[in-house]
Amino acid sequence: MGISSLGAGSSILTQDVLDQLRAADDAGQIQPVTLNIANENDKKDALKLIDAKMDNLIDSINAIKSHSLFDERDVSVTGSSVTATAVANTDLVDFTLDVTTLATKQIEQSDAFTAADGGENALVSDDAGKINLNIDGEDFEISYEADTTLKELKAMINEVAGEKVDATILQV
Repeated sequence: MGISSLGAGSSILTQDVLDQLRAADDAGQIQPVTLNIANENDKKDALKLIDAKMDNLIDSINAIKSHSLFDERDVSVTGSSVTATAVANTDLVDFTLDVTTLATKQIEQSDAFTAADGGENALVSDDAGKINLNIDGEDFEISYEADTTLKELKAMINEVAGEKVDATILQV
């Protein structure tokens, strides 16, 4: 920034001239030092970040140096029909379990009812009676009346046996 004067040989220093001199002095000497301090503070912050990252790396290395990490074994099983366990220091292995016989639901079928009998509205019997269903060792007794229809019997079976039975009427 240039400094303007009132004229050659003028010895008048005004506030404006003093402000210009101070600004020129700040720009030449103080601002470079201030910028250097800010730059060094940025470097200092970057080194702190690197130091923190190195501490995290050292902690991770110390965690994997432990022998007990490699002694641990884990077992995972899907389903509840089979259980498996592994003890410390056993060899790492993968194995597959082949299922040769798969359990299926038991399906029972009654005698056929025809459309001429009334289809799902056909009467189950001419007399009142009881049906006993044994599922997984549990007995379910369903009582019916002489006027009980096939559709009503289906609903009674599903209500009494709950999730263990799914009674349906199949129209063929």
